[in-house]
Parts: sequence; structure tokens; C-alpha cells
Amino acid sequence: MVMSLRNSHNFYAIMFTVTSFIYLITGTILLLTGFVWDFPTSHRDPVFILLFFGFAVMIVFGMSYILIPNLMNFKVRQTMIKIQYFIYNIGLIISFLSMELSLNNFKSYFISTLLVLGLILLIISITIHVWNISGVKHSTIGSGRESP
Repeated sequence: MVMSLRNSHNFYAIMFTVTSFIYLITGTILLLTGFVWDFPTSHRDPVFILLFFGFAVMIVFGMSYILIPNLMNFKVRQTMIKIQYFIYNIGLIISFLSMELSLNNFKSYFISTLLVLGLILLIISITIHVWNISGVKHSTIGSGRESP
């Protein structure tokens, strides 16, 4: 049972959903500590980005991996889901940290480059998601046959 769930797209949908709630809890805790203790170095914009992109977008990804393949009767590639999951999380964390550092007067070219890199990773991840759920037949490289 566990192995069959782990090899299905529903397992990865659950991963996206659980991660989205982790981002929601983390962002809420950061936002509340900023309100309660009123840290002078605490900015709410990066926390809002963490809440919005971390929670809302991740839950949409998770639910779409449950609903769309079941409604449209096609299979998504699990390797693409894994790649999207890791690229999105890395991009989100890089974006959050670089925004937080730049708003705390750590102005540098490196921080700006990190922010751009994080945003590019988010865009790549969203593109992978749209391509994966679009129902396009994914052919395996070099074999000329379609993947299941």
C-alpha cells in the first residue's frame, strides 16, 4: 500500500499540500512575532511572499495533481513532479531570504542576483507544472516512444 501510494501522483500531491501548510504555519509565526515584538528589522513583504507563494501556490499545485489527471484520464510524469517540487522550494526560499536581506540594508549585487535567481526558479517551476498537467504526451529522450 505504501509503495503503491509513493509511486502515484497522489503521493506527490500530498507532498505539495503538506509543504504548503508548513509554509502557512511558518509565515504565520513570523508575521505574528513581527506584530507582537515589533522587530525593527522585520519586514512584512517577504513574509507575505512566503505565505502567498508558499501556501497558496503550493496548495494549487497539489490539488491540480489530484484533480486534473483523474478528470482528464492521463498520467503525469512523477520525475517532473519531483523536479518541480525541488525547484519551486529552492526558488521560494532563495527569494524569501534575499528579499529579507535586501530589506535589512544588506544591499549588494549578490543579493540582487539571488533574488532574480529565485524568481527565475519559480517561473521555471510553474512552467514545468503547466507543461506536466497539460496532457501533452511526454516522449522519452532518444527512444522515439511515448512514456506511460
